[in-house]
Amino acid sequence: MPKIGSPRPLGDVLLASGSRFRRYRWFVLAAAAVVEIIVIWLVHQAHAAIHPLDPVGAGIVFISILAAGFGGTLVGLAAALVGVVASFLLLADFGSAESTLTAIVSAVIWCAAAAITGLVVNYLRLQVTRREDALEQALRRSVKARDQLERVMEFSPHFYQSDDPEETIRGICEAAIETFGADGVRLFALRGDSIELLAMAPASKRFRSGFVLPLADFPDIEETVTRHRPSFVRDVRTIPAEGPALELRQELGVVSAIRVPIASPTGTIGLLSLGWTHPIERPADDLLTLMLRFTDQAAIAWQNALRAQAQERADSLCGTLERVITLAPTFHISGSPEDVARAVCEAALSTFECSGAALYRLEGDRLHVLDRRPALPSLSAGRAFPLDANMPLAGALVSHTPTFIPDISSPDQAGRPWPAEVIREGGAHSVLYVPLSFEDHGPQNLLLLSWDHLREQPDPAFLVVVERFADQVALALSNASAELLHARLEASLLPPAPVDHPRFAVVTRYRTGEQRLRLGGDFVGSTPAGDSSLDFVIGDVSGHGPDAAALGATLRSAWRALVMAGTDIPETVDVLRRTLLAEKTAAAVFATIIIGRVDMEEQVVSLVNAGHPPPLLLAGGLVQSLEGEPASPLGFYDGIPWSLRQYSLPQRWSLFLYTDGLIDARVAPGSPQRYGEDRLRLRLQEWASALPDEQAIDTLMAEIENAAGRHFADDVAVLLISTKDAEDRAAARPAAGSGSR
Repeated sequence: MPKIGSPRPLGDVLLASGSRFRRYRWFVLAAAAVVEIIVIWLVHQAHAAIHPLDPVGAGIVFISILAAGFGGTLVGLAAALVGVVASFLLLADFGSAESTLTAIVSAVIWCAAAAITGLVVNYLRLQVTRREDALEQALRRSVKARDQLERVMEFSPHFYQSDDPEETIRGICEAAIETFGADGVRLFALRGDSIELLAMAPASKRFRSGFVLPLADFPDIEETVTRHRPSFVRDVRTIPAEGPALELRQELGVVSAIRVPIASPTGTIGLLSLGWTHPIERPADDLLTLMLRFTDQAAIAWQNALRAQAQERADSLCGTLERVITLAPTFHISGSPEDVARAVCEAALSTFECSGAALYRLEGDRLHVLDRRPALPSLSAGRAFPLDANMPLAGALVSHTPTFIPDISSPDQAGRPWPAEVIREGGAHSVLYVPLSFEDHGPQNLLLLSWDHLREQPDPAFLVVVERFADQVALALSNASAELLHARLEASLLPPAPVDHPRFAVVTRYRTGEQRLRLGGDFVGSTPAGDSSLDFVIGDVSGHGPDAAALGATLRSAWRALVMAGTDIPETVDVLRRTLLAEKTAAAVFATIIIGRVDMEEQVVSLVNAGHPPPLLLAGGLVQSLEGEPASPLGFYDGIPWSLRQYSLPQRWSLFLYTDGLIDARVAPGSPQRYGEDRLRLRLQEWASALPDEQAIDTLMAEIENAAGRHFADDVAVLLISTKDAEDRAAARPAAGSGSR
């Protein structure tokens, strides 16, 4: 092939169909004939006897060549024949037989030479014609390829206008139809040993996005996938097919097809199939190459859309995770499981952008509604639904993993706990079952997220966030149940409210040294014994937590029962001793205790002190410690009975009883020095002239805690018994004789 810009061969210039010689060929032929005749005539006039083969033959041959080149072989032969006849008649010597034979032989030679050269020239002319036709076809293909390339370049920017993969692949199919003139286009994604239909144009009512076909049903595209080059099938009907592949081919009416691979840096990820409803010839290699470039652009746009979608999902997931972190504390609240359930449902609505969230408690074969947001009458708290072992939900609960139901209202979801009217009222379509379990226990609760529209299958990252949310919910519910249990236990362990007595004002305060459980080993109680007497107890069980609190509650309950039975104080102490020995969970457990009675008729207080800090009597501006003979705590009985001591009381007084947690507090943060009984007596001295009340007790305890810079390290119980003034007694007289609240 000649290089671009090089001069054209003389044969092209003379014989090309568009040259000037070809345009004026008849004028040239006429001029050549006239020249031929003139030459013959001049030769005849100059020397008639010249041998006709010498000067004329070459001219005749040349003219015949021109004639053959411009007009074809017959024209060249005719021109040669004219020259031969003319020269034969005018120049030949017919005087002898030898001369005549020479002239005839010369004429035959001239004609043969003219014929041979004419045939050669005609062959060359045909070659030039074929070359022109090939160049014209190549030019047409080049123009068509350029037009297709321009359309590819024109459509390429449109591939990148959308971040939605579905919209992008739909645009790729439409652009392929317009660019390559196909009757239909389908775009597939490779999924291992199968291909998934992502989009097709024109659209089909039967075959939609997501339709999966085995790759084995398309043996003709194996080379396309493995070798990454387009494949052409002139008639796909000759390729055996069955099942969905045959149905797809028949519905589309495809005859000829071109399959073009869609590649990424990691390999072939998809396939673009162009189809024609009529047979076509094999496309040129440059067109197939152009199709590859088209799919390269399509792959980039597709991957960009997938990355944009992944980024959008990651951002959404990050936002969801942030909402989980932000809203988790809102349902880690102190309250009943119902309060926590309401907070959980509200947090789930905001976190996962669902239209409904419900929390259930599993009890045997029943699902009990704890809460549902937004609230629905059919899903009110406390309503129960049957849960059969054959229901799909039962299997989902056993799996311990979230289970997604695309459409719970579909007929194949009939085996569900909720009646159809409940589903309709909730307007749920897609739902997500999230079993909740804590530590190694099985599912105890169910979180149900619902959407009022059909949504796609949640991706694994979304489910991971849901599971982390479920872990927080399970922990919150476990804590709430523990709080409820502790509250119930606390109601039986902690001191009751102060008694309402006509002669005495009773103030009780209790602080535990174990905030996590809010349970301690100290106990305190008081109960009226008529209008003029009051029984009281205060004690401290060694240790902390539920065991110590339970033993303290047992001793307090036993004391109360003995008081109501009229048992005297020493015997009550002995019964409590035996109770402690029977109920304690460890050999080293013991309890200090004071049991006493105030009798205003005799103006005395009688008490037994078993190893407990002595009470402090505030009266007449003085603070007196009611100390007696040392005695061992309960649990360390040495055979010596506890003695009953009596102390006289003035007209107005206050009796201050406490546990050692009050004076064991530190005087300053980090200081090894205890607050101690001496500091306590000095502080109470300020109250001696004016009897203390509830506010004074609260102030004292707050001062000690503030000085230590922390909550009481040990349990603290305080009991303050004071005489009432005449006005207070008058106001309290209608309530005289009432028991503890």
